[in-house]
Amino acid sequence: MPTKYLLTVFLLTSIAIIFATDVIIKRDRTYLRSGKGSYCTVLTQIPINTKLRVLAQEDSWLNVSYNAQTGYISETSTQEQKQRNDAFAKMSKTTGSTVSRHSISAGVKGFGEKFSSDFKGDSEFIAIALNDQIDQDMYMKFYQSTYAETNPKTFRKTFPLPKRSEPDYYTEAQEGFGLGIASVIAAQGIYRNTEAHKYVNYVGNLVVDASDIADISFKFYVLDIPAANAYACPGGYIFITKGMLRVIQNEAELAFVLAHEIAHISGFHGIIEAKKRENQIAAEDAFDMLDDETPDAFSESGKETEAELEAEIFSMFETLIEGRLDQYEQEADRNGILYIARSGYNPQAAAELLQRLYQQSPKSNNQHYRPESIRDRLTAVKRNVLPYTGTRLKYFDFKERWQANTRKM
Repeated sequence: MPTKYLLTVFLLTSIAIIFATDVIIKRDRTYLRSGKGSYCTVLTQIPINTKLRVLAQEDSWLNVSYNAQTGYISETSTQEQKQRNDAFAKMSKTTGSTVSRHSISAGVKGFGEKFSSDFKGDSEFIAIALNDQIDQDMYMKFYQSTYAETNPKTFRKTFPLPKRSEPDYYTEAQEGFGLGIASVIAAQGIYRNTEAHKYVNYVGNLVVDASDIADISFKFYVLDIPAANAYACPGGYIFITKGMLRVIQNEAELAFVLAHEIAHISGFHGIIEAKKRENQIAAEDAFDMLDDETPDAFSESGKETEAELEAEIFSMFETLIEGRLDQYEQEADRNGILYIARSGYNPQAAAELLQRLYQQSPKSNNQHYRPESIRDRLTAVKRNVLPYTGTRLKYFDFKERWQANTRKM
């Protein structure tokens, strides 16, 4: 038998041995996806403690077989994570888990609708957000065009991610809370431009793929308001305004704004700046019956959890209203710069955009885009960008692609 043939057989056998292994799911809300990316279709949800056979590993995704289906799970779903002990986590534990593809977001929907009602948000946005999904074929064309002249692994190997101190997923109750807040933000007016919506989602998902929370299904929206602003809601709902897009001058700057918001979600900062004190939920009616999918969440046995959750929500509001989150802004800037560098975007775009925002002082309804906050952020950003300069890496700005996709806005 030819030596070359024997070597081929040996290599193939070795690969099979390497990947013919079992893993245990150690994280709640583990999704089996059609591809290796959070933008890919969810096939089903896999319960915690399930044993799976690994067929192959591609980057940070595992190709696995589960209940006669083959798909991808995040590698982090097989790793021990810090256990949550907050009221949101306790609420989610009372709802039970479903694995049907059609009911996979039922819990999130129930919580989202309830919080949206309490916050007086846009109820129609709930269905829109839960059903939104980017065209995977079109996104892959965008991805391939982005990295036509470079390998994204080059950037990621150069700038590794630090070890996370927080879990990399949101519970159903937390995401439902974020969805409720998102419905309030959406009530300001979604920009009805399909192409702009697609473009922002493509850029956002490039950054998500390079982040440390790549298994959350992020949704990106453009608000039809002139104020320069951006919002991040727990669970992966991100908004950027037309006013901000008009200040931005290239795709790298757009990537930084989205990366900054992704970093807020990664850090569990609970950003809800658009919420006003008078819209806070009232104790007597905030926790009425939820959707039928979550019947036990607010039962008599859950009264203690209810009180904890109420206190937690009010604490979030107080923290945000009193403006004690500048430290979160600088943390989001620092991690956002890391995310865009790992995506291949020019990190210098962060400083250039903040410098322009500071000089122009555009109207904003977000206290973190007030001049004094931008000034402090800019000082830190200029320092944070330094480690990314002086390399041989060829970052990109994609100014022409930015102009082509935003000229009609």
